[in-house]
Amino acid sequence: GSMVGEKTVWARSVAMAIYRLSKTKRRKYFLRFFDTKVHPDKPISEPREIVDAILKVQSNGGTDITNAISTAIDDLVERRFAEYTNTIVIITDGEDVVEDLSRELKKAKTSLVSVMIQGNNDTLKGISDHYMHAELTEKGGERVLKLVEK
Repeated sequence: GSMVGEKTVWARSVAMAIYRLSKTKRRKYFLRFFDTKVHPDKPISEPREIVDAILKVQSNGGTDITNAISTAIDDLVERRFAEYTNTIVIITDGEDVVEDLSRELKKAKTSLVSVMIQGNNDTLKGISDHYMHAELTEKGGERVLKLVEK
């Protein structure tokens, strides 16, 4: 619910830009959403479904960032997505208490990129390999793309 309005529009834009970049670079892209739960039950990976889901995502419910990151780590390890990527990108306003998952991320050899939409979270910042505030401008969008291009 805290992402309603302009934050949702910007989060959609960031997700779509990262998706487009992944397609240009011929990289796999797996998508999930989260509030108090992570959904859908399995990551979306089909292009048409990804675009549709990004454009239709709504902001409602609470926020459980710890669960979202833990689920993404499980996807990389248990679903063997680590064969395709070792990066988790989380787009959030950070309004949550986040557990320190640095050990789990290190064990999974996973890089965490946190893109903050008009928010801040010191714990998330501490466990992220890259932590940035998305500026709601064209220049801010370019900064996000340069970061995820690496």
